[in-house]
Amino acid sequence: MSDPGQAVFYVCSGCFSEHSRSHIHVLPTWNEYLQDFVTTFRCDKCWTDSLAWTQLKAVVLTEDTREKFCLFLDGHDCAEEAAIIRQASLEDATRQVGIILDCIASGTLYLRA
Repeated sequence: MSDPGQAVFYVCSGCFSEHSRSHIHVLPTWNEYLQDFVTTFRCDKCWTDSLAWTQLKAVVLTEDTREKFCLFLDGHDCAEEAAIIRQASLEDATRQVGIILDCIASGTLYLRA
């Protein structure tokens, strides 16, 4: 068990450097090898490029990538948003995913680690 007073550090999955939680961004990132959205922890220096890559993948969703993004959201306490995206037309779902990614980019939506 960890000491409650002990500082917690995260490793950026972009540059592999250690950072406190206040300098880490939890992001969906498209993984080409897995063909899926995965959770990544990116530092202040690396997060914008990573999110831009995900935004490119989400420009035109397929049924498969929509479901994968929704599963990602489900895993980060965003089941309500995932349900809305699942029920929308693919065109509307693509717009909604874009809005979610824009909210992450602007700092109005924070995903939990």
